[in-house]
Amino acid sequence: MKTHTSLFLAVAVLAIVPHLAVAQTTNPSDEGFSLGPAPEGYPYDKGDIKLADTFKRVAAPGTGRKAVQLTTGKGHKYPLYYFIPSLTKDLRYLIYHSTESGTIQMHRLDLTTGESVQLTKGDTKQLGWWKSPGGVGVLDHRSVLNVARDQVIYFAGPDGRQARQVDLKTLKDTLLFELPEGRKAIAQNACTPDGKWFLYVHGPASVNDKFLKGEAEALVMAYNFDTAEQRVLHKGSNGSFHHITPYGNNRAFFCHPWSLVGFDGQPAAPVPVGCHSMVTARGITCDGSSLYHPLTGKRVSVGWPKGAGHTGWDMEGRFWFWEIRGPHRLVYLKRYDETGKGRHEFADLTGEWRNSAIGQRGHFHPLLTPDRKWMLFAADEVDAGPKPAGTQLFLLDVSDLTGTDLVGDAVRKNPKLIGSETQKRK
Repeated sequence: MKTHTSLFLAVAVLAIVPHLAVAQTTNPSDEGFSLGPAPEGYPYDKGDIKLADTFKRVAAPGTGRKAVQLTTGKGHKYPLYYFIPSLTKDLRYLIYHSTESGTIQMHRLDLTTGESVQLTKGDTKQLGWWKSPGGVGVLDHRSVLNVARDQVIYFAGPDGRQARQVDLKTLKDTLLFELPEGRKAIAQNACTPDGKWFLYVHGPASVNDKFLKGEAEALVMAYNFDTAEQRVLHKGSNGSFHHITPYGNNRAFFCHPWSLVGFDGQPAAPVPVGCHSMVTARGITCDGSSLYHPLTGKRVSVGWPKGAGHTGWDMEGRFWFWEIRGPHRLVYLKRYDETGKGRHEFADLTGEWRNSAIGQRGHFHPLLTPDRKWMLFAADEVDAGPKPAGTQLFLLDVSDLTGTDLVGDAVRKNPKLIGSETQKRK
């Protein structure tokens, strides 16, 4: 879905600024460039990912760029949904899904040793999520890593109503709460960077996982880990709830419709962005074609390479890369046109690299690791042949590229590249 903007949406977003005003952080990379205050970020330790020598080193198809294969075996392996973190705060463990056992379970991979541990024993019979195939196990694409507290939250139980929590150090599994009877988790979920709130969406168990119709009502929720409070942030119907992510520690961004809501009981406000929009330190990516700040209404165009399907997630909002469908590959922004004419240059990170899974699992869903050295994604083994055993997890070395800030540098030279919704409609 492409970007659509309107004066009404911009005014509505700007109108919520007063009641959403909370403590902000400053993005250290933004000297001379800022669309607005940065939301609080995840508390990652400084340092680089340390990889065991036992992981297979491969060359990316088409470009020869160095990559590391993290998993092997049958079945599909894929990270948590790429709008949220999959790496623990010390960068030691990677949390991922695996169907190797014939069920969908969460695993913890120790990047320093190569050891993988199964965290869950979910046995829920489930429908697929957004065209992913169904199966048995934990509810697919709805698990979350609480970075601040080293815990994984997932939905399971006989009918999928149990929200459970696994401690990543002790591996102790506990029940957090149960959804009301007749309800189910229907969106990709998240935790706030400070680890205090679990953000999720639930709807009637009788409706399709993707769409709500008629009087079917979904509730956008925040669960407090310290007090067990359940707070309703938004009530919605006649929509498709794809994901919810934190915008700092005291507000949530969700779609569809694309909206921003605080934890203070005020109504949600529309945000004029497109599908697959992600929260970064600089604002919200608008389907990869622009960067938009929901509290100031300022926007800067980024561009959209031909054939792009998903924009990768850089939590700092500095490095721009995309998943291209047909042929399936990864590209990045090589040169940004600072004249404002949109004549950007894109280049391949990989050549064609298959992913034999279907539905949501059939995408790379790439994200940049917090140390800014690697790109994490799921794909078939490089030498898998015509009948791959399943998708595996890879890290692609992009350390030679991520020190740049093409969009920021262009804006510093030409501040007129930044516009606002109201200015555009005059």
